[in-house]
Amino acid sequence: MEVFLDHTKHDNLDLDKVTLKDANCKASGTLNATHLWMDVPFDSCMTNHSTDGDTITYQNSLVAETRASAGSSLISREFQAEFPFKCTYPPEFGNFTFTMDMYKTDKYETPHEAFPVRLDLDDPMFLEVKVSSNDSKLVLIPLKCWATPSSDLEDNKYYTCGKADDPSLVFNYEESNVQRFKMGAFRFIGESLNSNVYLHCDVEACRKGDSDSRCAKGCETSRRRRRSSLASSAGTEQTVTLGPMKISEKAEVGAQEAVSSLTIFAAVAGVLGVIVLFLAVALVMLYKRYRSPQSATRVVYTKTANEEGKLLV
Repeated sequence: MEVFLDHTKHDNLDLDKVTLKDANCKASGTLNATHLWMDVPFDSCMTNHSTDGDTITYQNSLVAETRASAGSSLISREFQAEFPFKCTYPPEFGNFTFTMDMYKTDKYETPHEAFPVRLDLDDPMFLEVKVSSNDSKLVLIPLKCWATPSSDLEDNKYYTCGKADDPSLVFNYEESNVQRFKMGAFRFIGESLNSNVYLHCDVEACRKGDSDSRCAKGCETSRRRRRSSLASSAGTEQTVTLGPMKISEKAEVGAQEAVSSLTIFAAVAGVLGVIVLFLAVALVMLYKRYRSPQSATRVVYTKTANEEGKLLV
């Protein structure tokens, strides 16, 4: 945030010694003939904050020494000037930017840029909600997330996303400006194939360390869709929307067809295997039969003599 001091109305100030409440934070801005300008950090130099549910207000002070008394460089008999200031920031001024993205993998490196995103049933959706600001101590909590088949936040057909409603949800809350969670893709019963699904989240920004903030209290389980925040376009509570996602059953059908084809193939292969085994056994038996030696014929030798007295066998 930026602060300006009209020093023409305070001509006894020593403009070389202007600081914030923290004396180590010296003025480092621009000084001209009429004004001193200074850039003030949100989360240091003793900057304090307060919230009222709709805005966050930051407060600090400019502290300036008056010129030393005549004849002395060590003392002054005039006051030390202090100029309190505060800046209040609703989100529409651009100091809070709420976003919701879906990433391609669980590494959360590359978000989907083009929508609709096509998904198959039960594909993991890697989701992120985030608040961006100049305040490094600003954190975010998702108050409620729900899905609708249209972009209408108030669609009568909606599904509340939560651990009690969806066992596929994986979410571990910690006080941070980024919250990430995963859930499986789904379709609405009664909607046609390739129908749209939109995701919405009510989110709230808080200062980390504020024990009274909604963020410090953590997640509360509730099935009721928050409608009060939808009527307001300002404040630290906002609604973000992502989509559409087009959910298809194609992969599931394809998987079933693949299983059926595999079953048929296995059955055919089994029958062919039995036939081949039978033929192999038959061939082996035939081969052994024809290769075996024939039974020897018994030959009987008889000694006889013919008329010439020769011995015949």
